[in-house]
Formats: sequence, C-alpha cells, structure tokens
Amino acid sequence: MGRSPLPVRKVLATDSTGGLAVWLNPVFWIRAVASDLRELNQYRTVLRNFVRAQLKVRYQGTVLGFAWALLNPLLTMVILAVVFSTLLNRPLRTFTIFLFSGLLPWQFLSDTVTNGASSLIRNQYLMRQIYVPKLLFPLSAMSVAVINMMLAMAALFLILQFIGAPILPQLILLPIGAILLITFTLGITLLLMTLNTFYRDITHMISVILRGWYFASPILYRPEDISSRNETVGSILQLNPMTHLLTIFHSIFIDGRWMGADVWLPAIAFAVGTLILGYAVFKINERKLIFRL
Repeated sequence: MGRSPLPVRKVLATDSTGGLAVWLNPVFWIRAVASDLRELNQYRTVLRNFVRAQLKVRYQGTVLGFAWALLNPLLTMVILAVVFSTLLNRPLRTFTIFLFSGLLPWQFLSDTVTNGASSLIRNQYLMRQIYVPKLLFPLSAMSVAVINMMLAMAALFLILQFIGAPILPQLILLPIGAILLITFTLGITLLLMTLNTFYRDITHMISVILRGWYFASPILYRPEDISSRNETVGSILQLNPMTHLLTIFHSIFIDGRWMGADVWLPAIAFAVGTLILGYAVFKINERKLIFRL
C-alpha cells in the first residue's frame, strides 16, 4: 500500500479539535485535500479491485457477460425513443438523439447517487476489520457508473451512425461536459452518503427524490418549451443544476451550437459549488461516521 498515511491523519485530527476556527481555515482544507489525494494514490490498487469486483458481481452468471453493459443501455434507449416519440408525436430521429443525450448523463448520476449514498453502510464490516479510506467507496461506485456511461456513449454513437445523424464539431466539448457532470455527481454523492450514515431514512428517500428530479430535468422536454408556457416554472427549472448540465450535452449532440457563458458559468458554478459542499460536509463528519455504522 505504500507509506502509512497515519501521521498526516494525526495532524488533521489534532487540527479538527479547534472547532469552527479550523473549519474556516483555508490551510486546513488545503492540507486535507492534499492528504486525501495522496492516500487515494496509495490505495489506487484497492480502488481498481473494488471496481473490478462490482463489475464481476453485476454480470456474473450471465451468458453475454460484460456485453450487457453495452446492450442494456442500447436496448433501453431504443425502447424509450420509440415509445416517447410516438406518445409525444415527435420525429423519431431528432427525438432519439435528444432523449439519448439527456438520458445517459442522468443515468450516470442516478446510478452513482443510488449506489454511492449507501456505500459506507454496505461496507461497514470491512471498515471495522481493516483501514480503508472512506472515499474509496463512493469513488468505486462512481467509477463503475463512468465505465457504464462510456459504453452507453459507444452505443449512442452506433445509433447515430445507424440513423444517419451528423457528428457535430461540438463533440470536442464532450470531455468538458463529462468532467462537470462527474464533479457535480461526486459532490451530491458525498453529501448524501454522509447524511445517509446519520439518518438511514435517506436511503428510502433517494429513489423518490431521483424520480421527481428526473421529471424536473430537461430529458423528455426542452427548457424553452416549459418557459414558453409558464415563465414562472421555467425560471424555477433554471435553479435545477441538471438543466444547465444537460443543456451542454444537448448542444454537443443535437443543437450544433457553441454554448456561451449563460450555459457554462451556471454549470461550472453548480458543479464546483456542489463538490465543495459535499466534500466539506464529509470531512467535518468523517471521524464520526465509523461510530454511526
């Protein structure tokens, strides 16, 4: 594993006894982030093993095995596109691209939050036996979701080729959009994971929250469609971080326009702000988590 991180942890633990003054000290947070990054680097092999084990368990005993990681999103997207394009009376080709470019980022967020929020509780027996950085558990859940999203994106490109959709130059912005989505999702996951450890009701609330959040996000509709009918509801939708993040993906895959500051700045602010909030809540309560498991 490399050198033990305990000396750094002792320093941080000593500082944390200072209370509010320490939490407001930028030096403490710089040292905390640096310590976590060094520790994650030392335990990177463990993280890879966690991810590999989760993937094996998910597809164990199936005939097609890991191929389901590609087939499952492909079949799901085809069914949803046909059904909703018929129900909403939308052109199948354009609506398929619109739906897929919003559904894949949403599925990534949903999978990461669902599995990551309960990751500490699921692995509590392991943490009681050996020392494992707590951040490894939500990161492993997110890594699995990243792999599935990459395969789903590959399925999306196959569909684009099949229906003859153009590959737009805005595609070069896809890595930036993905980084913002991952940043935002990690912040939400850390926040809910910490709260879920203290209040187990969060586990039961997450599915309900995600279901409502799904319909409040522009996956089946465009934000301007709502704003044209009800400006108040349209303004409320702008407070939804996923509205701005999904707009990036829609622009990359279907709109063919280069987004301005009105799209990028809110997306960056929500992503970075959520990660800071989630990480801060996690670090402030990190030493208490083991006693709540």
